[in-house]
Amino acid sequence: MRLGRMPGAAGLVARWSELLEAMMAEGTPLTAHDMARAGAMPWEHRGPFDRMIVAQAQLRGLRVVTRDAAILGFREVDCADWA
Repeated sequence: MRLGRMPGAAGLVARWSELLEAMMAEGTPLTAHDMARAGAMPWEHRGPFDRMIVAQAQLRGLRVVTRDAAILGFREVDCADWA
């Protein structure tokens, strides 16, 4: 958001709690186990947030819905392409 790569991101962040509630979703706190998994993954991708998303999905048996080619190409996580 700070780098301007996501137009409209400031509005999303400002309303995040409201949006989660509207989607009947909940946040997933990061744990030490999540962080250890993210750091130990055999994946060359260096993006820390992407690594955290993938680690949490792996540990919780969740599917990642994304357009990110790096995540979609990582075979060790269940993904759905957000076309």
